[in-house]
This record gives sequence, C-alpha cells and structure tokens, in this order.
Amino acid sequence: MKRILKIIFISIGALIFLSIIAYNIYAYKASLEYEDFIPPKLPYVASPKELIISVIRDEEYFTGSVNFKYLNLDKNKAEIKMRNNSIADDSIGDTEYYIIAEKNEKGWKIVEYKAHSKCARALFFNFWTTKACP
Repeated sequence: MKRILKIIFISIGALIFLSIIAYNIYAYKASLEYEDFIPPKLPYVASPKELIISVIRDEEYFTGSVNFKYLNLDKNKAEIKMRNNSIADDSIGDTEYYIIAEKNEKGWKIVEYKAHSKCARALFFNFWTTKACP
C-alpha cells in the first residue's frame, strides 16, 4: 500500500512539474510573437529620446516602461520596447510595442512597428497574444 501511494504521489508531482514547464514554454513562445501595425504618423525628430516622447504622446493613456538600445555601433538604428499598462479598453490589458527606428539625413523615423497585448479578462492563462480579446 505504501508503495502504491508513493507511486501516485511521485506521478502527481511529475505531472504538476511538467505542466509548469509546458506553461512557461508556451508563455515564452507567446511573448516573442508580435503583429505588424501601422506606426503613428510622426515627423522626423532629432533624437531617439524625442521619438520615444512622441510615441508616448500618441497613446491615449500611458503608464508603463520603455527600454531602448542601439542596434549598431554607429548608432543609426535603435530598438525600442515600450510597455503600456494602462489601456482605455476594458478587454485589453497590457500592450507591448516593438519599434525599430533609423536615423537618416532628415532625422529619426520609425521603420518597424509591432505590438502584442494581454487580455484583461483572462483569468488563468493570460499570455501575450496578437488575437482580439473577448
């Protein structure tokens, strides 16, 4: 009897462990998927800082974070990840934007603009998604 209980206990533990691993793998995979969006119509700006400020101003509400890094040594291309935790829609939760900006003779301009979001009404499986929230 003890042996059967031990096997059952180990089996349940292994099942829970594998479920947690599968959940984390799916969450990571979902975090890498973005949908292409039309970038906001912004004029050329003199610096990446001005570009970030312009993108934030384009949001209806903004409470979140911005991560910035140059993508090459001559600092003519940059990656901006912006996460907005305050969306004016009760079905959409956090939204994360992936922006690539390049500098040319006119200034800095957005060349790639993608996003994904989390559904605010999701209870347990609140992954990043590119699909419409219910």
